[in-house]
Order: sequence, then C-alpha cells, then structure tokens
Amino acid sequence: LYLDTAGQSLMPDLYAQLTGLWDCSGTVFVSQTPDEGTVLTGNLVASIQVADTLANDTTVSINMVVLDTLPPIILCPPTDTAYVPFGDCGLNYVFEQPTYSDNSNVVALVDSFGTHYSGEFFPVGNNYTMQYRVNDPDNNTSTCTSTVIVIKEELPNFSYPAADFCTNAGSVHP
Repeated sequence: LYLDTAGQSLMPDLYAQLTGLWDCSGTVFVSQTPDEGTVLTGNLVASIQVADTLANDTTVSINMVVLDTLPPIILCPPTDTAYVPFGDCGLNYVFEQPTYSDNSNVVALVDSFGTHYSGEFFPVGNNYTMQYRVNDPDNNTSTCTSTVIVIKEELPNFSYPAADFCTNAGSVHP
C-alpha cells in the first residue's frame, strides 16, 4: 500500500484477493479487520475470518506494509537582487528561506549549502547560490536552489566619468 499526498492509504478489500483458499459448504461468513476503506497511516496486521454454518472456521493474518514513495515538497524563493549603497563594498543581507512540507507532516531541512547564508556579508558584484535539501522519515528527498545577485546602486549622473569606488574601514579603494 502507498501513502497518498495526504499521508494516508485506504485498506483494500482483502476478501476479493483471498477467494479459493477455503472449501466450505453452506453459507459462508467473512469478516475483515480492519474494514475495507479504513484510513491507514502506517503498517499493521490485518485479518480475514471465514466461517460456514457447519462450524468450519479459519483466520488468515496479513502484514500490511504502508510505503511512502512521495518526495517532500520544497519551494525556494525566486532570484533576489540586493542593492549595495553607493560607496559600500557589500552588505549584510537577509534573504527569504525555502518553505517545505510532506505528506507525512514530518520533514526536515537536512542541508543548506552554498556560498553564503542569510544575514552574512555579501560582497558586491557576484551572484550567490544556495541549495537546500529536505528529507522525510522514509528518506525521500527534494532539493531546490535560490540565488542572490548583489549589485551596486546606480551612480549619480555626473558630467565627467565617475570612478567605481567603495569604502572599507575609512579608506577608499578603486
């Protein structure tokens, strides 16, 4: 059995799958536990009991294994542009984190790797890529990538060519 996107699976009709396992005469009574259509969220032992009016009786136990093969959902924010004020060489930039979910309602951000993390100093003039990975309890994995582009604000219009300067600790650097 497989979990659906809601993290559930429905108990099938086991009686239909077990026909021919008994040779009873008279009226046959069949019961299944749990009932067909019961919502399952994990493994269990189901049973089918078959009896007839002549006191013939048997019970079959079946291990029901519920599998989750659906990967978690992870959504990275779109490419973000950070504008560095004129004269600065970069900025400490806080960017949006990914959102994630899973049909099991249990998902963990297991990796976030890239050139920088949110809130760190981003030097001007580069693109920074961060990759994220999430796992669910059944080791299904999803990844996404987000990019931050760091650029200088536009220089004011001067009547002469402006040099590209930035300041760092009180000194000026071209």
